[in-house]
Amino acid sequence: MKNHLRTVRFALLLLGALLIPALWPAVVSHAEDVTPEVPIVSSVITGVRVSSGPDKTRYFVGEDLVITGAKLRIDYSDGTVSYADIKNEWCSGFDSYTVGTVTVSVKYPDWEDPASFNVEVVYPSVKYITIKTNPRKLTYYTGQSLDPSGIAVTASYENGYTEDVSTAVTYSQSEFNTPAESLKITVSYRKDGKVFSASFNVKVIKTAPESLNIVAMPAKTEYLDGEDFDADGLSVAVIYNDGSSVFPEPSEISFEGFDSDVLGEQTVTVTCRGVSAGFSVTVSLSPDHEHIPLDPVISPEPTCTEPGKSSVTCRVCGEVIESEDIPALGHRWGEWEEKESPAYQKEGSLVRVCEVCGAEETETLPPLSRSVSDGAGGLTFTLEGEGTDCFPSGTSLTRENIREMLTQSEVQSAEYLASTAGGIVAEVCEVKLTCPEGSLLPDGNLVVRMSVPEGDYLDFSLFIDGKKTVTDYSESDRALLFVISAEERKTSSVYLIAGVPRPPETTAPLTTEVPEPVSGDETTSSGDIPYPPESATASSQDPETSSPDDRSVGSDSEDAGEGSGGMTPEQFRKTVVTIGIVIAGLLVLFVVGTLLYKRFID
Repeated sequence: MKNHLRTVRFALLLLGALLIPALWPAVVSHAEDVTPEVPIVSSVITGVRVSSGPDKTRYFVGEDLVITGAKLRIDYSDGTVSYADIKNEWCSGFDSYTVGTVTVSVKYPDWEDPASFNVEVVYPSVKYITIKTNPRKLTYYTGQSLDPSGIAVTASYENGYTEDVSTAVTYSQSEFNTPAESLKITVSYRKDGKVFSASFNVKVIKTAPESLNIVAMPAKTEYLDGEDFDADGLSVAVIYNDGSSVFPEPSEISFEGFDSDVLGEQTVTVTCRGVSAGFSVTVSLSPDHEHIPLDPVISPEPTCTEPGKSSVTCRVCGEVIESEDIPALGHRWGEWEEKESPAYQKEGSLVRVCEVCGAEETETLPPLSRSVSDGAGGLTFTLEGEGTDCFPSGTSLTRENIREMLTQSEVQSAEYLASTAGGIVAEVCEVKLTCPEGSLLPDGNLVVRMSVPEGDYLDFSLFIDGKKTVTDYSESDRALLFVISAEERKTSSVYLIAGVPRPPETTAPLTTEVPEPVSGDETTSSGDIPYPPESATASSQDPETSSPDDRSVGSDSEDAGEGSGGMTPEQFRKTVVTIGIVIAGLLVLFVVGTLLYKRFID
């Protein structure tokens, strides 16, 4: 039994040790929250004064008091303060018909001494003026004066009162001497030492003559040819744009349009101060009239294809005095221009235009051809194969015998070349293929037909710029047929024809072998006849060497290791506390279990 009691005491002590630290802050907090009771003591008013005046402190004559915003401060014997809105029935002494500072008394019901505040009563001032209605006349002419009739000007006061002050205003300008599209007129009103203003705009137009009125016609309106104009009796008036009129002096008036050499009715124009009017007069032919010739008049004008006519008439009666025919001018053609370009098997056209009448004249251009010749039938170039490529229009081909132009050394070179073919020099010629400026010759190989020189020859060989060319000889046509490649066309110009003479009829036929071109035959530049060949120089070519680049790629690998760190003091403390709590919990469970066991088992 004693052991049982010891166990119980030990368990209670252990529970107290664990619970007291947790419950202690709450006990302490409750112990400190003690408020002593304060006995309630009644207090009395010790003073009343205006803490803030009303929002409105300035009044116009005749206005009522407005106390919105006014407050009283009430002080008590216990030191407390309260505030109360001032009421109208507490106020006295306000008189809005007394101009100046007015003191308003405030009597609080529970206090003998009244409080007070001051307000000011003033007469209202003018804030601004307004033009309610503009004057009826807003357009003037220079020299006129301002007419304010119909204007209505209103002065607005601070208290909202308005007053018509139209008769009390002044104007910034009363005379208009300078034109203006929009001129500002300032209206001013003076009140209590201040000037208030508004404005309106007027338009000022320059006064100018607008028309001319013929008041009386001249006495003479019927004339014979040759008579002078007479303006006696004429009276005019100049009417201005402002409606006024002026009768000018005779020296200011001028006349135009009268010509006594022109028969019939005429209009005489009267001009004064920039404005004009007119009236009619009549000119008749006099009995002793003499023709007055005018300058010749060409009518109709001659054209490129039609003749014209020149005539001279009388200035007075209009009769034709003399006339003359003018031949047609003929076309004045411009340059020929290509209207439609010729193409393969298609004609083109040229056109030129007359610079005078615009007439056109056309000329047909022949279709383009794939062949071109020298015009003498001795040389023809034809593009090889089939197609639509053609020589440009105007392409020319020439063949010129230049044998007589060769130097001695060139003659020897030509004879040497002819001898290599087993023949003699038959002809040395220069061939040129040219096209118009701006055009391009077609590319490709050329098939050439070239006539050979007259003579008793058995066969022919051809050298172009010193190099033998493969040819076919047609004895019936006496022509060489061969092909010039596109590359050879760039340099080929000098042609050497070597002929193999026929043997005499009295001897046996002579068979001459024509040596074939040897690979590596030397050639000369365009236009030169080569000398006998010399030894060729050898050429060498250096081989190209290259070595590949070797590259090796290496990779390193690293092993990642795991490390362990030591425990910090804070971690160690938490670990110990946790272990202690766990042990305490186990002990409590052990004690409770023991008691239950003893109670129900023993």
